[in-house]
Amino acid sequence: MKNRYNLIVIYQFALYFLVTSAMANPNTLKNAVTVSGDCRLEAIADRGQLMLNVETLDRDVSVSSKRTTEIYNKLKKSLERLSISDLQISTTGYNVYEQKEWENNKSVSKGFKATLGMKVETNQIEKFSEIIKTASETGISNIGGFSTFLSVEKQKKLALDCLKVATQNAQTKAKALAEGLGSKIGKALMISEIEPTMAQPPMPVYGRMQMLKSTDAAGPEISASTQEYSKQITVSFELL
Repeated sequence: MKNRYNLIVIYQFALYFLVTSAMANPNTLKNAVTVSGDCRLEAIADRGQLMLNVETLDRDVSVSSKRTTEIYNKLKKSLERLSISDLQISTTGYNVYEQKEWENNKSVSKGFKATLGMKVETNQIEKFSEIIKTASETGISNIGGFSTFLSVEKQKKLALDCLKVATQNAQTKAKALAEGLGSKIGKALMISEIEPTMAQPPMPVYGRMQMLKSTDAAGPEISASTQEYSKQITVSFELL
């Protein structure tokens, strides 16, 4: 809803700009029709990411930290041995804190918990089944945050495709308006792409991931979801 509101504001600003420009230079849009062109495409997400969290609890803070680091490194090496050419692994955070629980009306220390977060990304979405299975075999129980989204490369291609569709949509609208007035449209006098007010990061669309059972020989079934991609432009055509 917020994005739609932003687009409406931008579109109104674009029209205001065109009108004020025409007032400043009456010949610019004299006998012209100005319309918006829209495009909405459904695309299958081609990139996925998964969040893994290594956790260790021990009475000794140094032991907890050391064991967590060892498990993290073991997991990283195991994932790197998988046949995933574009695999990207990054550390998302490290934290050590004393874990306490309320017992018999008092706070009782259970030891020190050390956590190391890992983010795994790849375009080979089907490989997340192996990634999850490998993480489980390494002893990682905190597995989640799986999402699929459009890669930067695919967004660039969709942008070009969508701009063509938006241009055709604008031309169809302009022809309909002109015919209603008994006129025709000529060449395009002005065209502009309406950009969002701020850059939008790839929006994750959560794919289907069945729960992993301890008896499963393979990892869970993974599938990518679809995502909507849109563009909007403003065009002024000569009115004949």
